[in-house]
Amino acid sequence: QRMEEVWSTAFEVLKSAQEEGYKYVLFIHGSSTSRPGRTTTRSVIRSFIRSTESTPFVIKSRSKQHDTVFLAVIRPANKD
Repeated sequence: QRMEEVWSTAFEVLKSAQEEGYKYVLFIHGSSTSRPGRTTTRSVIRSFIRSTESTPFVIKSRSKQHDTVFLAVIRPANKD
């Protein structure tokens, strides 16, 4: 349940950042503490950024993945 909350919070943060015109979002997810059968905040954030759900909000080719953080470059909102 907590990991579902991480996913939905990340989604809301990216959506809000795009609406407010931010250029970047820095997700601080910590270092790897994974063990077999366990899901971590780090793995959820990385999976979310790679997912198609984040595509409308993130320019993946310009985003940077580091050991303890993920810098997401925000796609400008369409002003149609």
